[in-house]
Amino acid sequence: MPDSLRKEFKTKSGRVVFDGAGIEPDILVKARNYAPITYSLISRSLLFEYANEYFLKKESIPSPRQFSVSEELYKDFVDWLADREYDYTTRVEMAIEDLVKYAEKEKYYKDIKEQIASLKESVSHSKEQDLQTFQEEIKEALKDEIVSRYYYEGGMVESSLDRDYEIKEALQVLKEQKSYKNMLRPLAQK
Repeated sequence: MPDSLRKEFKTKSGRVVFDGAGIEPDILVKARNYAPITYSLISRSLLFEYANEYFLKKESIPSPRQFSVSEELYKDFVDWLADREYDYTTRVEMAIEDLVKYAEKEKYYKDIKEQIASLKESVSHSKEQDLQTFQEEIKEALKDEIVSRYYYEGGMVESSLDRDYEIKEALQVLKEQKSYKNMLRPLAQK
């Protein structure tokens, strides 16, 4: 909805709010970005498949907040991945491909061909290395998949509470009562 058509309203405390755009947060929390390897493992359903197999082998796990992916469990997952396909392209590799495309289009490619080849070689990803580099975020995604088999969606939500950026920020705001109350005041009183 265009801003010109949005209507202004005031809350009980006199804060100005507008209709037509949903709830606008007072504090913006940056969206989390995952590594390409994590996206690949999710999109190719490899975390899903492993969690299914794990569930069939193990009768129970600790509560959602208590369960964690141990080093041993992660190593088993990495070993399980050995004969599965989950290739991906990193953002840096995509940027280099764009560079090649534009360099060819603008007739610079012959001049920088060797540097591009060297750059490609130095940033070429290694799945094995990425499994270690991004181990913590892969473990989180694996934990969510496994917990969901035993405790369903509610358990998956519960297991993710400790690492939820929005909840962490909200708790921080609530701890700082003076800032919280100031945030709720109308702009004229701030």
